[in-house]
Amino acid sequence: MLLQRADFLAALKTPDPAVRLWLACGRDPGGAAELARLARAALAPEGREAIVRLDAAALASDPGSLADAAASIPLFGGRQLIRVDDATDRLAEAVGLLLAAPATANPVVMVAGDLAKTSPLLVLAGRHPLARVVQAWPPEAGEWQRLVADAARAEGIRLARGQETALWAAADGNPQLLARELEKLATAVEARPEAPQAVPADLFAALVGGVESESLDRLVAAVVAGDGRALDRALAAHGSASSIPLLRAAARRLLLMKALRRAMDAGASPRAAIEARRPPVFPLALRAELATALPRWPMPRIDSALAALVAAEQAVKAPASAGDVVARAALVAIACAPAAA
Repeated sequence: MLLQRADFLAALKTPDPAVRLWLACGRDPGGAAELARLARAALAPEGREAIVRLDAAALASDPGSLADAAASIPLFGGRQLIRVDDATDRLAEAVGLLLAAPATANPVVMVAGDLAKTSPLLVLAGRHPLARVVQAWPPEAGEWQRLVADAARAEGIRLARGQETALWAAADGNPQLLARELEKLATAVEARPEAPQAVPADLFAALVGGVESESLDRLVAAVVAGDGRALDRALAAHGSASSIPLLRAAARRLLLMKALRRAMDAGASPRAAIEARRPPVFPLALRAELATALPRWPMPRIDSALAALVAAEQAVKAPASAGDVVARAALVAIACAPAAA
């Protein structure tokens, strides 16, 4: 039976013991993997039931083994959960035998990639009353806020203004990575769904990957814009603190620009490339900065700058290095490099 995401999650709250197969698939691999993880957590809570992982290629060669595993009774009683990753249409026969078996004891959680509408596996499972199927799609613009809010609520995290955007950017739009980030925050502040907690701004910035402070944002903007005076002010404001965060912040911005430049080189305008980016580019001020800067950053310049940043970090970490002087010189050189470099 093919379900919408909300209905699939609702079904997991009180799983029907008659259901033999829970299949997550779709165009968003991270989203499908996260839905499968939630299914495993609901069907086999830690410490209660063992999870048995079966290899998809082996099942394709021996289709009957899936139904056998689902029907087996553990030595000490109870039941197991059968996990199958990387499923393809080659498993349609195995799934058919599972759903047609006289009886089973152990549910199967399966995750697959983007299955076509005519996929034998999707058609079989999507129409069968003993299967629950969900397709994960990349979120539309504006939908990501709901995904972040729902995931944070499930972990007991009360998000402050701006933290939703930072989390989605840190996870690069991947629900699976988003879940890991939220678990990390929940552990740090001892949050639970029944006892929600806020995350202090300094702790949030320290724990969530890719979160830039306002000062780092100004510095990176100066590098990308080639504004020497603004860069000098930003470096002075950074003081004597380690320069490695500066290099990494600049690298993250350039990696984003590389993806946008690739779309431009395929024919998109700067603004079209930015609007089509998933996860979306936020905040809105950054969109304007990028739209102005991208025409001055052809792919060779971006690649050269990224290589310089890697070399600068290695030089900072090397024995007897000039340290932060090297990093700051590299940032100035990247900002001042001609667009044709």
